[in-house]
Amino acid sequence: MSRDISVDASFLESQRAKAEERRRRFEAAAREPPPPLPKRSMAWPGGKIVTPNKVEAIASFLERKAGSLDEAKERVLLGELGRAAAEAGAGAAAAASAGAAAASGAAASSSRALAGLTLALSAGGDESGVGQAELAKSIRAAGGVVSNTVHKRVDLLVASARAVKRNTQAVRKARGKFRTPIAAP
Repeated sequence: MSRDISVDASFLESQRAKAEERRRRFEAAAREPPPPLPKRSMAWPGGKIVTPNKVEAIASFLERKAGSLDEAKERVLLGELGRAAAEAGAGAAAAASAGAAAASGAAASSSRALAGLTLALSAGGDESGVGQAELAKSIRAAGGVVSNTVHKRVDLLVASARAVKRNTQAVRKARGKFRTPIAAP
């Protein structure tokens, strides 16, 4: 069973008129040249900075930013500088650049026990009486960075016996997902 479709002639005429107007409108735009390509701009006109000497790059960055970095960022960079110098074998140039960074006023922060380490906390409410705020304060005073959560960049989880017994989320993540060492406060 087929049905015939009836179309009104006035409808067809209006559609043809709209098509003709669209053709005329876009015909003028087709003759214009395309817009210019976006300008590629970089933060530094020399392009991406690539160096095989990580120690030298970090040391020169610390020299340039001496005094303008906050203490936590400076500690992290100094820790990274120490690790990179150890990986590179701590050659004469590495020792000299590390010495220059230390001479810029950062020697005190590099001698701290937890410099460059990131610690997460799951402590407090224990019979030891040490709260999480006090622990965080002492970790920061020793040069460490305190993280609110356990993630792949956390070096150590400080967990109370109560947190381990209750198997808190931080303890589960440290044990299972990230294999992070756990220490008591």
